[in-house]
Amino acid sequence: SSGRTDKGVHAYNQVFHFDTESKISGNSMKQVLNSYLPEGIYIKSSEEVHETFHSRYDIFSKEYMYVINKKEFDVIKRNYEWYPGDFDPNIFKKELKALIGTYDFTSFTKTNDLNCIRTIYDVKFIENEKYLVVYIKGNGFLRYMVRNIIAGAMSFTKGKLQIGVRALLDKKDNTILKDIAPSGGLYMNEVTYYE
Repeated sequence: SSGRTDKGVHAYNQVFHFDTESKISGNSMKQVLNSYLPEGIYIKSSEEVHETFHSRYDIFSKEYMYVINKKEFDVIKRNYEWYPGDFDPNIFKKELKALIGTYDFTSFTKTNDLNCIRTIYDVKFIENEKYLVVYIKGNGFLRYMVRNIIAGAMSFTKGKLQIGVRALLDKKDNTILKDIAPSGGLYMNEVTYYE
């Protein structure tokens, strides 16, 4: 697959590849796979690719989406969004925009990867009266990185954390953040490959 997700995280556009000697065409493979997969997984399209294509290592960028409910806890959607209570969306958005660029994200992961340098290409928002949806696009993400970014910005916005996300980056210390945003609000939204 193009990447693993934490338990409870959703994926709109997960990509995977496999090798086969089947005579089934690339376009028809979608129907065959959907007839065997459980209801929680649905193949949207299938195609034949070059034999050297790799769904994980040929990625140019990934985009994650995080759904925040601003109004009231919704028990029906609790596994598909996060209701953090009252917060200032403008401060929250400003914090997240500060992460655009190339940085060492050690403070936002629990892994012990030697290389925690990643590039965030863009952070966008769609907001209405009830929801704030965050889109974060980058060249790669560490374990728990997006959920920790969301939690760090929210903790600072609500006054639970005294330093913002840029200061957290500079610390390079993954013991500072105590909270993590719930997995249910996170979606792997898009994977882009090198041409």
